[in-house]
Amino acid sequence: MSTPTIPSTPSSPSIGGGGIAYAQAALTFSGVPITDVIRAAGLEGDGLTAPAGVGVWPAATNLCTNGGFETNTTGWAAFTTETIARSTAWAAFGQASLLISPYVGNQYNAGFNVTLPAAGTYVISVTIKVSSDFNKTSVQQSFLNFVNETARGSPTTVTAGNTVRTSRTITVSGAGAGDCLLFVNGTAGSEAGSIAIDGVQIELSSIATPYIETDGGTAARAAGRVQMPVAGLFTATQGWVFVAYKPGWANTGGPNTAPRVFSWGDSDATSQQIIINPASPANVTVNRRNNDGAAAVTIDASETWSASALQSVLSRWTATDIGGSLNGAAIVTGANTSIPTYVTTTADFGTRVGDGLRALGGNILWAATGSGTLTDADAVALNAIGATPPTMSQLRAAVAPAAQVTSLWRGVDTTFEKRSV
Repeated sequence: MSTPTIPSTPSSPSIGGGGIAYAQAALTFSGVPITDVIRAAGLEGDGLTAPAGVGVWPAATNLCTNGGFETNTTGWAAFTTETIARSTAWAAFGQASLLISPYVGNQYNAGFNVTLPAAGTYVISVTIKVSSDFNKTSVQQSFLNFVNETARGSPTTVTAGNTVRTSRTITVSGAGAGDCLLFVNGTAGSEAGSIAIDGVQIELSSIATPYIETDGGTAARAAGRVQMPVAGLFTATQGWVFVAYKPGWANTGGPNTAPRVFSWGDSDATSQQIIINPASPANVTVNRRNNDGAAAVTIDASETWSASALQSVLSRWTATDIGGSLNGAAIVTGANTSIPTYVTTTADFGTRVGDGLRALGGNILWAATGSGTLTDADAVALNAIGATPPTMSQLRAAVAPAAQVTSLWRGVDTTFEKRSV
C-alpha cells in the first residue's frame, strides 16, 4: 500500500484582532496515514465517508490473499452445496464482492484457508451484507480446524437487510492452518435471499485495522505518522494542545499498551505527551512531562468509550505544573518543574515521539495549539466544538484571548494555519 499524493487545502492568511495574523504551514505525513484521498479511491482503507479526519494506525499485513474479489474468487471455496461467485452488484471496497447464493442454513458456508505464521492473537475482519429477503436468523464469522487454537472472541451477528463491518479474534499457541468461514444461524431448508462479503482481512493484531486490498497475494501497509513543526507554537514552559479524535477501538482494549494522542520531545523519556492506556490500569488518560521520575497527571482514570466514539483531550503546561482535560471536564493539574531542553523541531499526532510507534489506532479530526493560558471554561468551549473542524475565526472566538491560539490543523491534509504575527 503506497503513500498517496495529498493535495493541500486552499487557505488564505487570516487576520485576527490586535494585528494577529495566521498563514499556511505544512505538516509531514509519512508511512500511510488513512486520508480522504484513500477513502475517495474506494479500494481500501476504513470505508468512512469523507471528511473523516486522518487515520494514524500501526503497520499491518493482510494474510488473506484475496480479500477484495476484484479479479476472481481464487482461494475461496463453498463448504458444502452453497454456490459462490464474484459479483459486481455490490461492493464495500473496489468494484466486486463474493456472493453466496444459494446459501445453506444451520451450517458453515463459504470459507478461506489460511496459515497463521506464528503464535499470537489474530483478528479477521469482513464486511457482510445480508439481503432484505434473507429468511434465516443471522450470519456470523466462524473458524474451523485451526491448529494450536487456544481462544476465540465472540462473533457479531448480521441480520436481514443489514450491512456490517465485523471482526473476530482467534488466539493460537503456534503456527498452523485453518479455515475462516461464515456460519448461517437458522434451520436449514427453504432458504431465501443472499449473502455477500467484501474487504476480508486477516492480521496479527488484537483489533481490526483499516482494510488492505489484496488480489493474489498478501499485502502490507506501513504505519502512519503525522508530524507538525513546533517553532512558534509553544515552549517547554508554556503552552497547550487540544485534539479531537475517534479511536478505532473500545476502552476494553487498544492496538498497544499505551497509544499516543500527542507527543513532543527528543525521546520517550523527555517529552510532553498525552497517553491513553486501555490495558492495566484500565482506561487511563495521562499527561506527562519528562518521564525521568517527574510526576504525571492522570486526566481521567475511568473513562469508557465505544469504537469510533468522539473523544477530545486537552494538555496544558506551565513552568510549575502540567494539566489536562478529557471531553471538556475540569482541568486536572499537578506540580511538575522537570523542564526538559528540547532539540527536536517537530511534534507527533497519534504516535510516540522518536520512533513513531504506539500508534493511536484511530482518526484525528482536528487539533489546535496555543502559547497562553487556558481555563476550565476554555476546555468546555473547545470540547463543545465537536467533531467538525472549526475555522480559525471560530476557534479564536471560542476561547478567551489569554489562550493565545497559535495553530489550527483541520485534519484534512498536510496544511495547517500557524500564527505568523
